[in-house]
Amino acid sequence: MKPFIILLLLGVLSACSGMGTKAFLVEVGSSKADVLSIMGTSPYPDSKDGVLAWRYASKVGLRYCDYREIFIFRDKVIHINQYYHASIGGCFTGLQKIDWGPILVKVDELNRQESEKP
Repeated sequence: MKPFIILLLLGVLSACSGMGTKAFLVEVGSSKADVLSIMGTSPYPDSKDGVLAWRYASKVGLRYCDYREIFIFRDKVIHINQYYHASIGGCFTGLQKIDWGPILVKVDELNRQESEKP
């Protein structure tokens, strides 16, 4: 019975492999190097005011794409965003404009915390 369960788990994990499974391993606080080794190079990078936005996209159905945005500041992940979008013409056409407002507020908070350290 035990070998059957192990094979079943391996089958489920291999069926779920891909960007979503990789992105699950990235969390706030992960290093930039960790993101690179887990997710690979971002096909849709962006940046603003010292913050990197590494964006990834993957088809998850006939007409849907899964998007992940990983925001990196001072070589650490500070925020992760995920959304889905219908896309007939490929995932690139479904990329949304980045809302930098909340990210830059977070950067201001991090800078303030850093300046308050003794």
